Amino acid sequence: MQKTFIKQRGKILGYLYSLLDFEKTSSKKKLIESLVKEIRNTRVGFAGFAKKEYLEKFLERRIFYQSPKKGNFPEVKISFENLKTLTQESLIKCQEKLPIGPVYVFIFPIFTPFVKEKMDGITGFTPWKNTVHIFIHPEFKDFKENFLATFAHEYNHAAVFRFHRLETLIDYLIFEGLAEHFKEEIVPGKKSAWVKAVPKSELPKYFEEIRSKLFSKDKKIIDEVFFGTGRYPLWLGYSLGYWIANKYFKRFKVIDWVKTVKDGVKEIKSFVLDTTKVEDNRGLENSSK
Repeated sequence: MQKTFIKQRGKILGYLYSLLDFEKTSSKKKLIESLVKEIRNTRVGFAGFAKKEYLEKFLERRIFYQSPKKGNFPEVKISFENLKTLTQESLIKCQEKLPIGPVYVFIFPIFTPFVKEKMDGITGFTPWKNTVHIFIHPEFKDFKENFLATFAHEYNHAAVFRFHRLETLIDYLIFEGLAEHFKEEIVPGKKSAWVKAVPKSELPKYFEEIRSKLFSKDKKIIDEVFFGTGRYPLWLGYSLGYWIANKYFKRFKVIDWVKTVKDGVKEIKSFVLDTTKVEDNRGLENSSK
């Protein structure tokens, strides 16, 4: 593991831990063990997890999902200096709009075919407040832009987690909608494939279908809405979350991200439930703008 802290004008913005220099092995178990043994307990636990064994189980699922049982796991060819430069750039841009104090950034390899084929080789995860995971596939594309975009998305989650818990389907929709809008302020013009996955004209229909499930905590239902594991198309939840947040943000000329992160989740939740607040007064479900 390579690690450093990121500073600007004497202020620590974050701590960077890169685990891309993993031990060469054809064993998934040994590779995960080599990653986890490097991680120590910090203010955010073990990379955002309360116990090391929780982190280990998470990484095994995340890094190898749908990948071959064994294989030669190739090196992710990015220099630590490049990672440090991009992390610093990301932190500075994000902290300017939404200061949250030092952020713990962990960079992991990933060998999931889905990430390579559908996400240009870079994805992220936020397990806890002020904690960001970035996963990089050896065959990544457009590294700088996708790194900045992924980082900004996860950074917003890391900020929202300071005030809110992620429990119900409606929480997931709002969290993802906020994160994508924040990302677009950090990387203008970068619209993710997942927010365009379902045409806007079809979103009102799907919103009506899931309305009765908005406060469900059932992980199976949430996965169906977001990941296409059941009756809904892949990434529907991301498209719906973006659509809902977009309608909410139309009321503001400039987004105050500090206020939005603190109060926006509850406000958007009320906005979704009280559909008379939509500008055309026909209800959220009847508008496809």
